Amino acid sequence: MTWYSNGTVTVTNGQRAITGAATDFVSNVLSGQAFVGPDGRTYEIEQIVSATQLLLRKPYMGGTAGAQDYAVLPTQSLMKDLADQAAGLIASFANVRDGVGQGLFPDGSVAAPAMRFAADQDTGFYRKTSNAVGFSSGGVDKVELGAVMASFAHPDLRSALDLIGRDGDGACLVRIINPQRTVVKGYWGLDATGSVLLVSEGASCKFVAAAGSGHYFSIGAATAAVLDGGALYPGTDNSLAVGGGGNRWSVVYSATGAIQTSDARLKVNVRELSAAEIAAAREIAQAIRIYQFTDAVAEKGEDGARLHVGVIAQHVGDVLTSHGLDPAHYGFWCHDSWDARAAVAGTPAQEDRPAVTDAEGHVLVPAQPATAAIPGVPARAAGDRYAIRYDELVMFIAAAQEQRLAALEAA
Repeated sequence: MTWYSNGTVTVTNGQRAITGAATDFVSNVLSGQAFVGPDGRTYEIEQIVSATQLLLRKPYMGGTAGAQDYAVLPTQSLMKDLADQAAGLIASFANVRDGVGQGLFPDGSVAAPAMRFAADQDTGFYRKTSNAVGFSSGGVDKVELGAVMASFAHPDLRSALDLIGRDGDGACLVRIINPQRTVVKGYWGLDATGSVLLVSEGASCKFVAAAGSGHYFSIGAATAAVLDGGALYPGTDNSLAVGGGGNRWSVVYSATGAIQTSDARLKVNVRELSAAEIAAAREIAQAIRIYQFTDAVAEKGEDGARLHVGVIAQHVGDVLTSHGLDPAHYGFWCHDSWDARAAVAGTPAQEDRPAVTDAEGHVLVPAQPATAAIPGVPARAAGDRYAIRYDELVMFIAAAQEQRLAALEAA
């Protein structure tokens, strides 16, 4: 580095101030450098006052003079200062060098992700737990990527979704969980056997399309129905009903009649009808009538409602009672009651919802197509209803008629 000696200086014996002419001390001289004066001595510069004035650390010892030549000598302190500053810079970036510089990031948090953006510092990636990475947007947890799962959440949703794929057993599931990811509400996908699952944990319902053969629907721990080999049957023999006293099917179509169990191995106390039963059966046979159903008349009118043939269950009960028989003891006479049931709300139809974007056109919420309404379940008042099993009642009456015919033939 060359010495600075532009212009001239005025020096005063016993004074520390040096005045320059045509000099630029501010741009070319530093404190700590050496001033070589007209007297040949070297002085340490203490301060740069202005472009034409500087201050020595000790008074000038030579004679007073003006328009004198001078020189400013650069010293080794400049290189030391530069080295010290470089060392400080390196030390301050040691964490960057040993961390991010090697791809090692701090954990971060939902509100301040470890990898975030200068203009959006609450959006980015962070470490949630061991072997799990989270993505937050606006300081809200949105996505979690774990060792065997990926989960997705949105503040407008009451539930979150996660994806699970396990190398150990080959299961691959989509689960519906609570936003805190602590409770599984339901899931669908493939289990370890390759069967298709559709499960609602809260309602304890499960549908399984088995990988081998057969599909089944279960409620709780019991299998409700199985479809296998072209047949639909209950999971447990003789345990479930189709319909109920307050929830009837309107019409049942079948190619052949119903088959009812009549195996001798399943029956006990087999006997003939008593005299009271025969008398009751004869009286019931005399009460067979033509009638119309009230709901059909209300819907179609008396001329439109169809005519039916049968008995009145209450009358059958009265006849049995009049002969000293308990109606509830006979399978052909039925009386069902049910409790009130509150309505279950359905889901209204949803119109198309366009995507929500920010000012730069980035999609914040994807577009959602229209969905059809899902009907709910209406409320039901408590009630009761009488019914007849006609297949058994017909046999009851037929036995009485056989007795009557036998008596006529013997006479």
